[in-house]
Amino acid sequence: HFIFDDISFSSDGKQLQEIKLYRDEDFDSYHAYIPALPKDSLHIYFNHCKGVIFDGTELSSGDAIPIVESGIPYLVQALTWTDEIFWEDYITFYFCETVPSMFVTTENNTMEYINADKTVKESATFATYNCDGSLDTIGYCNFSGRGYSSWSRSQKSYNLNLSDATSVLGMNSVARCALLANYSSEFPQIKNKIAFELAEKLDLPYTTQSEFVQVYLNGHYNGLYLLTQRIDVDGSVKINNLDEANELLNSEEDYH
Repeated sequence: HFIFDDISFSSDGKQLQEIKLYRDEDFDSYHAYIPALPKDSLHIYFNHCKGVIFDGTELSSGDAIPIVESGIPYLVQALTWTDEIFWEDYITFYFCETVPSMFVTTENNTMEYINADKTVKESATFATYNCDGSLDTIGYCNFSGRGYSSWSRSQKSYNLNLSDATSVLGMNSVARCALLANYSSEFPQIKNKIAFELAEKLDLPYTTQSEFVQVYLNGHYNGLYLLTQRIDVDGSVKINNLDEANELLNSEEDYH
């Protein structure tokens, strides 16, 4: 229903974060996937009704919701301007309290164009939050698609080119990074992370740092990703520019 499609939650007044509802069409129910945030800090927002009755408590847009528990459905009733209930449904909350989160908001506030063509780049804002819900960093970036065969998957990977080199979630300052969906048939999510951590412990050169993050794109929960630095000549983990190196080693005199 359009009323519930309009409902969202935030702990900062939707300045940096907005959490929209996910509709499970198989079970005809709504879910709210909440990252690591204090449970008493969630506020509800909506535009298309006067108010809602949340588990028996009448609320206006912007009000704090009662403390909720994970996995329990809560009845939410939408009110007309004459205080009549004209729609009701259940919202089930799910909390992740052990993984940092990242919110990305693109200039068009939709992923339609980027997901249709991975070469499309859009300006975006991003914000990362620590496991305790505290703000880690905010900034601006160019956001685009990433991958070859993996690009056809439902959960896609993305590139972020930050406007300024920034330390994100304790990693060394990065200017270019990637959100890896880590989609694989066996042991999803952990293959790249294990490889990166082993390489770091072995002090291998050009090793990228990485952190798991719960990702929200324009307010919609998009799943678990591995946020990692990107390796390239101008990237966060720099490698030698072979073209320039060849020019230095093979000057014009060497060809005569």
